[in-house]
Amino acid sequence: MTVIDNLADAACLALTIALELMIDRHATGVLRTILALAFAVYIPGRAVAINWRSVYLRSRIAIPVVLALTVNILVATTILWLHEWHPIELFEAEAIASCVLIVIGLWRRNHHATSQSLIESPRLP
Repeated sequence: MTVIDNLADAACLALTIALELMIDRHATGVLRTILALAFAVYIPGRAVAINWRSVYLRSRIAIPVVLALTVNILVATTILWLHEWHPIELFEAEAIASCVLIVIGLWRRNHHATSQSLIESPRLP
């Protein structure tokens, strides 16, 4: 399952970077809307879930969606209460945090898989 998880994480990173570039270039349209929706509904939750192994192993789709919506609602509500509503800066902060957490999760998963394969490798007599 590690290869599929690595591809999914790479796709999340690519989607986040593509959306950031579209926002920086003031692009509009259906593609930006779809990327923004995909980001808001899934990527922050995946970034949290892949670093929380016991939760992530139970569901690779449902838990990240719930976590993403929860994180987005809590952060947006807090920022509104503080009267500091800047949605672009909010997205950029979430995008950076998500990318960092996904890279950490990738590293931890692959580092663990590498060390496990070294431990389980057969020994020559």
